[in-house]
Formats: sequence, C-alpha cells, structure tokens
Amino acid sequence: MINRIHSTIDGLLRAEDGFPADSLAIAFCPPTAAWLERSGPRAINFYLLGLRENSELRRADMPTLRGPGQASRRVPPRMFDLRYLVSAYDKEEPANEYALLWATLIALLRHDPLPAERLPAPLQALGLPIAARIVADEPVGELWSLLGQLPRPAISYSVTVPAEITRPQRWGLVAEPTVRVAPLGEEDPALRSG
Repeated sequence: MINRIHSTIDGLLRAEDGFPADSLAIAFCPPTAAWLERSGPRAINFYLLGLRENSELRRADMPTLRGPGQASRRVPPRMFDLRYLVSAYDKEEPANEYALLWATLIALLRHDPLPAERLPAPLQALGLPIAARIVADEPVGELWSLLGQLPRPAISYSVTVPAEITRPQRWGLVAEPTVRVAPLGEEDPALRSG
C-alpha cells in the first residue's frame, strides 16, 4: 500500500500545473549522500520517517451493511499516519532548491485530501478520504548528519491511510419468517431440546 501512495503523490506532482516536473527526479528513499550522487541534477525526496497509528481516528463501532440476501459487519479500518521529510535538491544551481521546495509545498497544499480518482483501487473501494497535510516539524536534529548531509530546509508531510485488519463477517438474512403456533398449554415439539 505504501508504494501505491508513493505513486499517487508522484503522479499528483507531475500533473500539477506550473510544477517544474520536467527533468526532475521524485524519490521515496533515504536522502543519503550516495543517493544524491546517483540522482539526476534536480530532485525532490520524500523520506518516510515513520508510521504511527492515528488513535484519534480509531472507531469502535461495527456498522452493519445490508445487501441482497445477506448482511455483513466489518471492524472499521485503523488509520495510520505516514510521516515524510520532504527536501529539494538542485546540483547545478543550489539557489534554486528554495524555489523547488516552495513549488512542492504549494502543490502538496492543493491536495488535502488526496483526490479519490488518483487513489489506488483498494483505497477507492473503502470510500474514505485520505488526508494529506503539512504538519509540525519532526525532530530531525541529527538526521542530516546521519544521512551524510548538511542540514537543509525541509517540509514535514503526513498522509493518513487506512489499514484493513479484519475480513468482513457475512451471514444470510432471514427471507421468510416461520411462525409456529401451538394450542395453549401444549409445547411445540420443534422447540423441545433433546
């Protein structure tokens, strides 16, 4: 599912009017010095810092869905925040990194929630909005040095995705009720245990 979200974000940026997508690499990996050497002259990097359950969005209800001749109940999906550190790179003209980061920020702000028609089929089938937003900075103090880079400006970005953890429980509906009648004082033999 995470790779499908990455494809969705990549497609949104590349389709965005005014976004400088030509000759731009969009990567979803750690922005190490080795990656930077291999990347093209200009790149946007989405580094997945972590996945966290969004407990504020957890639901305990189990809605019953009725269909032709059957009903089903399903535990609602649990919601997880994918937290990214988004950074921009321009090897030929480093001063352009700020403009590239700003264009990325504006493009990301335009898509909250992510457009349903751009989502992968399994997410579309759930019919839930996929929130995508700029969030408070992640504590990344030593991260840049661990990645072999100097500190640089970056965007903290979060996408909230559902994780289906149970299969629906299905059962047939009663199509015609059966009513048994017995004379007063007599017990219906069909109800005897035994």
